[in-house]
Amino acid sequence: MLTYCFKNCIFQPSCILVNVFKTHEYLFYTFLSDSVTAIWDFGMKRFLRRIAAITAVITTALTFAACSEQESANTSTLTPAAVSNPVTGPDMVLVGGTILTVDATDSTAEAIAITGNRISAVGSTDQIRALSGDNTRVIELEGRTVVPGLTDSHIHIIRAGLTWGREISWANESTLEGALELVRTAASNTPDGEWLIVAGGWHKLQFDDQRLPSAAEVTEAAGNHPIYVQYLYDTAILNAAAMTAMNIANDADVPPVGVLRRDADGNPTGEIDGNILVFHALLSALPKPDFATQVDGTKELMAELNRLGMTSFSDGGGGGQMPEHYKPLLRIWQDGEMTMRVAYHLMSQKRGQELDDLKNLTQLVPQGFGDDWLRFNGFGEVIIWEMHDGSRAGMQFNPSSEAKAALRTAFGWIAENGYGMEIHAASDSSAQQILDVLDEVNAETPIADLRWSILHIDAASVSTLERMKALGVSFGLQSRLYTGGEALVELLGEDRARSAPPIKTALDLGLLVGGGTDALAVGPYNPWIAIRWLLDGKLISREITRGPEEIPSRTQALRLYTYNGAWLQFAEDDRGSIEVGKMADIAVLSEDYMAMPVDDIAGLTSLLTLVDGRAVHADGPYEDLAP
Repeated sequence: MLTYCFKNCIFQPSCILVNVFKTHEYLFYTFLSDSVTAIWDFGMKRFLRRIAAITAVITTALTFAACSEQESANTSTLTPAAVSNPVTGPDMVLVGGTILTVDATDSTAEAIAITGNRISAVGSTDQIRALSGDNTRVIELEGRTVVPGLTDSHIHIIRAGLTWGREISWANESTLEGALELVRTAASNTPDGEWLIVAGGWHKLQFDDQRLPSAAEVTEAAGNHPIYVQYLYDTAILNAAAMTAMNIANDADVPPVGVLRRDADGNPTGEIDGNILVFHALLSALPKPDFATQVDGTKELMAELNRLGMTSFSDGGGGGQMPEHYKPLLRIWQDGEMTMRVAYHLMSQKRGQELDDLKNLTQLVPQGFGDDWLRFNGFGEVIIWEMHDGSRAGMQFNPSSEAKAALRTAFGWIAENGYGMEIHAASDSSAQQILDVLDEVNAETPIADLRWSILHIDAASVSTLERMKALGVSFGLQSRLYTGGEALVELLGEDRARSAPPIKTALDLGLLVGGGTDALAVGPYNPWIAIRWLLDGKLISREITRGPEEIPSRTQALRLYTYNGAWLQFAEDDRGSIEVGKMADIAVLSEDYMAMPVDDIAGLTSLLTLVDGRAVHADGPYEDLAP
């Protein structure tokens, strides 16, 4: 129950303003700093929209906030500083649910009020329902769970969006025959001679017979089309038409280390083995759709992520990702059609010229340049190519002294200029080499406030994690072992694999751990599959490799994909938790995340996803809100 003294001090403006400034001063700070940025970067139109949105929240605070005597209920996290106003009220309230706020104490509530694009109150159903005005939209949650919109802290959406609109996805197929049938269907619906592409995102263990298709099976399914089928960063299968179109006849045609399989007569079968560099090159060489298709594909991919409750992602750059590949996303942003908030990274594709290239790319792009929808977040995931250790988690990595010196110079420049940075390290050995360089840089330019992170380190040692903690470096953890765990067991043994990755150890040490899914070519983009993997330690084969000592709690796993992801984007004051004053980026889940069987978590979706207070996805009981 709340007791209000608003009517008793309505003629005491000083009382109202003091209370408002005490509890909402960050709103005014955000208003001033963000509005200046808006004027500088994006023109008066965007500036006026920013004023309108933030003023809505300030107006609510000034009208309703002051002089309330707060009494916290067991189900209330932030008691709403508001009273009922039948004329104005919030724009929307969601009532009668379980709100997992992911605030500092992981508290829960029952209801949320949204004014403009921000959360204006969080509390019990009775408290929030009482705030409704004549024009307030009331969303009945009927017991459903609400979470902050999910953030994938390392994923390659910009690259994947280029071809998403024409790719054939095998991600949800349980039989190889079903996967091949998708190819046949696409072939029948596509003009002869046009490409068919399966650009990864599947695993042989998801199929009932647990094998790859043969080159003959792929060729039969493709009909009169060139076809490219990629399996992880291990193998690609092409038919004769594709081999001819890509001018592949010998190993030298698939640099740097690609190998063509050959039949008994010495003829290429169309199967190519290689590593991450080989497949980045092959994917880059495939013909791209026209620009309009790239834009539409990127929109479709973001809509698919919205369906899963995702509202933001950090794009990790990646091999073959050129400056022109950012243009579809930039067009969507320019047209005001973003449905996700994006923090993007830049990386050089010019081996041996990386630092000069990064300096050139960022002459007019300071750290944080952008707005609430699209923002430059620094460099990564490769800084110096000779310091890139590939994709195998257990390999020893021994870079040259020249490579480490080049990384030292690049890190120094990045730190001196205040840029963010994330760097790939598949192996613990690679991470240790990187940390040696970071120690040197940190001695001259402290890096803790820059929020740098080391990515992957699937089998990180305690020593590595302790060194990261001492430097203030974060741990970017992706679900790579969900599909790659068997290879790690073969390489390191079952005992070592029990602690891979060392999630709980990292959290217990106090590291900031961000959750992500990485490249769509090597694993599922679905964050709920990744979260299930965090919680049960089971691979795609459903074999358990990680021991219970490295299993986080459900609240910890959720935090990796909400607050921590926002923190890595320097956005934790605005997003990542459900708290008064933060942006209204939320997801209403299809089932009860905290109570459902762990094995079922991978099937979670969002029934209603809000970004900036507006629906970007709606289904089931909320389909009337669909955009």
